Amino acid sequence: MSNLSFKLINHDSVEVVSSNITNAVKLFFDSEFNQKFKDGKAAVGLPDFISGLGGLNRFLKINNLSVDVDDHLAEFIKNFPSYSKALQSEPISKDNLLNRMDEVHFKRKLTENLRIYQK
Repeated sequence: MSNLSFKLINHDSVEVVSSNITNAVKLFFDSEFNQKFKDGKAAVGLPDFISGLGGLNRFLKINNLSVDVDDHLAEFIKNFPSYSKALQSEPISKDNLLNRMDEVHFKRKLTENLRIYQK
């Protein structure tokens, strides 16, 4: 049986480590995250990891795998807003968004949404 360890790396990826990787684990990470294990490790981009978290949790439960999650990743997941919480958040004004983009030197110019929706 695989014991998987998950660790947040540089706030942009998750390192997955196992000393005994089963074929099921290899296949899951290859098909779900397009990642292969090398020397018992695989790295999954944080956005992909968050997107695939539901499938990963089902896979872990179905296969009765034990996991170890580092404190930073556990805290990140705990504080990550759910879809319903995101819907309840206050809207951000266009001026605040543009000011923030200037502060961080965002280079891409915004365009107005010119799509016309017809019924």
